[in-house]
Amino acid sequence: CDLCERFLTSNPSAEQRFAAQMLMLGSCNTLGEGDMIASVLPSVSAPSLATSQTLLRNVVSAYSDTIAEDMGVDAAIKAIDNALAQVQYESPRDYAMRMFDSTKARAPKNADGTPMSNRQIMASLRTNGETVNAGLLYTAADKKSGLLKGAGRKDEALKVLKAFLAGRDPSSTYARRAKSAVTQAEIVGQPAVALNFERQYGEFKSLEDWRGKVVIIDFTAHW
Repeated sequence: CDLCERFLTSNPSAEQRFAAQMLMLGSCNTLGEGDMIASVLPSVSAPSLATSQTLLRNVVSAYSDTIAEDMGVDAAIKAIDNALAQVQYESPRDYAMRMFDSTKARAPKNADGTPMSNRQIMASLRTNGETVNAGLLYTAADKKSGLLKGAGRKDEALKVLKAFLAGRDPSSTYARRAKSAVTQAEIVGQPAVALNFERQYGEFKSLEDWRGKVVIIDFTAHW
């Protein structure tokens, strides 16, 4: 950390400054210094689209947990929000243009085995670009929700997920994930639904017979 701090006084380029700050943050995280991470993060400025997304992913996947342990959930959520505010998003069109040549070289096919046309490839890539952007937002929302649930703040956790869902296509990948997370959170503490079964094993008749008792249900599947 001391070496990085000294390097930062040498008037480095924006990219070099970012790299040094990320080294500092990584060292602080390894040492469990959440307060140091929280103090350094506001001074970190991501110089590009890629680095802004890297910063968010690191805050979500590692730094926020360390900050939460040291300073509490609210400080961790503030760090995530600050990183989220810096994120640069690539437009679906730009993403498609950037990925077109490498994708076309792989000769993608439709579900029926016919080669995809250029227009079909571009349409597919634009959808992928939208998914990438949604994934960044969902990653942050899911992490904040998890931190809040872990702190016993279920209502706030649900509010975060529902805010992510607002105005989003319910059939999209991350909307389905968020909806599943909401359902899982809301179902806890609710009466168990009736179980329908095709074949009976042992003396089991229905969950109703075991009301008031602890029941462990093991779901299995045979393919």
